[in-house]
Amino acid sequence: MDQVNAIIDCDVTRLNFPLRPFYAKRYKSFVALIRNAPADVQAVKVRVWKANDENVYYDFPANPKPNDEWLCYIIGTAFPESGASRYEIHATDAKDNPTAIGGGEVLVGAFAYTNVPATPGAEVTVDTIHDANGNVYIIKAVFDGENWTSQIEEENP
Repeated sequence: MDQVNAIIDCDVTRLNFPLRPFYAKRYKSFVALIRNAPADVQAVKVRVWKANDENVYYDFPANPKPNDEWLCYIIGTAFPESGASRYEIHATDAKDNPTAIGGGEVLVGAFAYTNVPATPGAEVTVDTIHDANGNVYIIKAVFDGENWTSQIEEENP
């Protein structure tokens, strides 16, 4: 069974209505199952805006599943802070042109796996990324006493 955090039922005849919200957690991965996308679309992707910043967004490709469903895995670094933003589902139509599938709200909240408050300087590894040259980058969340900030470290300097 795949991890699924939200099941999104699309209706391209009603693009003026929002789709189901994403309830994501800071620095945690999120998986959306997209259902009822038109059968003749391809290259489905989910665009997620950073909370509290309409100028920053991330695109995540969705993978086709049986029955015209698509599964989209979103890495936790897309949700670096709590707040509200939005998502859109894009695709390529049967004539090879960009098309809109729908969109909705993203609400990002904190997620504490313990009852122990974080101390200043606390680090949590969020993700590890490999580039085309084989370099490894570790993305961490670092607590400064008030907020969590992102930090990228190169493992193989």
